[in-house]
Amino acid sequence: MPKLYTVPEVAAILRVKPPTVYTWIKNQKLNSIRAGRLIRVSEEQLSAFMKCNVESCNIETVARVQDASL
Repeated sequence: MPKLYTVPEVAAILRVKPPTVYTWIKNQKLNSIRAGRLIRVSEEQLSAFMKCNVESCNIETVARVQDASL
């Protein structure tokens, strides 16, 4: 089972504030898993996001990065 991070954990890893992570999720720059009100980011999604340029990243770019790493 893949590691799942909370929004505060992702924020700590990326050294940003949680509202920034929520904005990236809302703007579809960072993929997330939603279960009711809970939001989680998988280790693979976070790795793909970190490989991507944050300013020009979108879900299609992240998907290509994830596919290339497989």
